[in-house]
Parts: sequence; C-alpha cells; structure tokens
Amino acid sequence: RGRWAVSAIAGPEACNSQFGSATEAVRLKELTQLAGDRGSFSSICKGDLSSALTETLDNLFGACEAFTPID
Repeated sequence: RGRWAVSAIAGPEACNSQFGSATEAVRLKELTQLAGDRGSFSSICKGDLSSALTETLDNLFGACEAFTPID
C-alpha cells in the first residue's frame, strides 16, 4: 500500500446507461478497496462521468504528490 493508486469507473451492479450495459464489476471493486485511501470506484450507471473523472484525477494527482522515489 501507499506506492500505487487505482481508479475504476464501472458497474457497482448490473445496469444500463447511455454508455451501454454493465455487469457488476466485483473484481474491480475489490482492487480499488485493496488500494485503501488511494482507491477510487465510481459508478458508470449514473450516465454522467464528470464527478467520476474528477474523483479519478484527484486520486491519481494525490498519489503522485505523495510519491517518494526509492533510492
């Protein structure tokens, strides 16, 4: 933990949105949970990706700012 970040925009359950149909993304949810504070899971079912993309960028920028290279 702490040296990587992951964000996913996927189906928290099966749904249909303007992007098509999605199935529940169980493994992606698990992966984002493994990342702890650096994990972000957003729903594609909402049909509006603006908040999901903002959350993803915030997550990734935060991880980059906190990154300390290994010597």
